[in-house]
Amino acid sequence: MSQSLPPNFDGDQASFQPEAIDRYLDGLMSETERAAFEQAIGGSEALQEAIALQNRLDASLRSEFGAPPAPAGLLTREEARAFSEKKQSTGWSRERRMFLALAALIALIASIQGFFWLSASSNSAERPSLAHIYQGLVDHGFRPSEECTTNEKFAGWMKAKFGVALALKEVRPDVQLVGWSSSTAISNYTGLLLATVDGQPVMVAIDTVARQNEWGFPCRRQPGEDAAVNFFSAEIDGIAVYEVTPRDKPRIIDNLAIFKAGQ
Repeated sequence: MSQSLPPNFDGDQASFQPEAIDRYLDGLMSETERAAFEQAIGGSEALQEAIALQNRLDASLRSEFGAPPAPAGLLTREEARAFSEKKQSTGWSRERRMFLALAALIALIASIQGFFWLSASSNSAERPSLAHIYQGLVDHGFRPSEECTTNEKFAGWMKAKFGVALALKEVRPDVQLVGWSSSTAISNYTGLLLATVDGQPVMVAIDTVARQNEWGFPCRRQPGEDAAVNFFSAEIDGIAVYEVTPRDKPRIIDNLAIFKAGQ
């Protein structure tokens, strides 16, 4: 008499539903289904490898979280098969174990990020000055991480990063947008706008006023660096901006406003 294959097995030994492996390893197949599935296993290296991989994953989860609780008297998969017709669970579901593993990983990442954020905010001396950042960009060719050559791109970047679509109020022929970069001068999320004014490199550091106050490190010149560049600052709709320039007056932050289409 031929044996019927499990409902989650499609008949191709090299192609199968993952649910069939779960039901097989969790002891939820009937005797007929199990016999048919084991016959398929014997003829498929792919299926054998998939089952071996799942067993290794189960072992890793057990070592991480401990063995899941099982109903009284259920100690092995062989004993679990006696309850398959009633579909009793042998413990935590595979989905629950995967969820717990993912939650543990997310918690670990969050704790690492929190450590570095707190460490960074504990000592203002560890934060680079804007003059130092500006000079480093100039020394390396003043190349941005992303290009920005239009007012629309600048406004879109500001909206996405800071929630306020600032852009240039008027086109000034002496000002050319270059692109964006990033820094940790104000907070861990400080943005940098790179531009040129009459061909000279100019940098604008941008962050929210709230983050600047929260982190407690307003930008300032450090000793010995005030001769190379000038600093100008402003606050616009909750955004703190600092223009670092070799020019004697600002040409960018005094020209910023909320972007309007067609501007």
